Amino acid sequence: PGADRAPQPPTEPEAEPEALARVPESLCEAINTPTGLRAYLADGNTFATDFSGMDMTAFAIADLELQPPPVQRFASDIWESARTFQRRNHKVGVTYRDIADRPRHSWGRLWGYVAGPPCQPWAPGGLLRSEDDPRANLFHESVQFVKEARPIFFILENSSRLASYKKGAWLKEVVDGLHASGYRCSFQLVASYDMGVPQNRVRTYLVGLRADASQRAFEFPAQLAPPLQLTITCLLYTSPS
Repeated sequence: PGADRAPQPPTEPEAEPEALARVPESLCEAINTPTGLRAYLADGNTFATDFSGMDMTAFAIADLELQPPPVQRFASDIWESARTFQRRNHKVGVTYRDIADRPRHSWGRLWGYVAGPPCQPWAPGGLLRSEDDPRANLFHESVQFVKEARPIFFILENSSRLASYKKGAWLKEVVDGLHASGYRCSFQLVASYDMGVPQNRVRTYLVGLRADASQRAFEFPAQLAPPLQLTITCLLYTSPS
C-alpha cells in the first residue's frame, strides 16, 4: 500500500493453542540457539515493532528464511520516509505515524514485540532531561503495550544511560512492574561490536519472556563474534597491499 492504513476496529483475540504449554522447556534456550529460534518462530507466528525506523527486526527475521514466514502485524515511525521504506521493503500489515493511534489490543496471538523508543531523554543529545522530557512517556507506552497485548517475548532497546538513571531504581521499577504482569525479565548493556557489528555503540537491552512460556529469564550471551580487526583508521590510512 502507498499510505498508512487507518486503525482497524478491535477484533476478538485468537485463542492461544493448547500447544503453547508445550513450547521448548526453556524459551530462553530456544532464542539463544539459531535452530531453536527457527523451530520456535516457524509455526505461523506473528510479530510487531514500534519506533521501527528501517525495521532491522523485520530484516533479521526475514534472513532466517522461516517457512511459513512470520507475519508482521504492524510497524510505526513518526517519519514518513521511514514508513514508506517499511511498506516498500517489508510485508507489514499496518503502519502508524503516532503510536497513540496504534491499539494495544486486537492483535490476537502476538509472539514477539520489539521497540526502540526515543533515547534522547537519557542521552546528552537530549540534554539529559530524563523524565522531564515528554518523550520519556514513549518508553512507558511500549511497556504498557507489553502488559496489555501480552506477547510471548519482547525486546526493548534504549540509551546506555537508562540502566544507571536514578542509580538503576527507575529501570528496576519498570522490571518489577513487568514481573508482576507475568514476565521474566533481564537487562544488560550490550556493545554492538561484541555482536560482530562494525559499530562502537553500547545500548541497554531489556528482554522479557512470558512466564507461562519460559521457566527462566533470557540469558545474554557474553559475545557472539570475535572483536573486529578492522577500524576506520585502518581503512583510511593503510596503503592497499
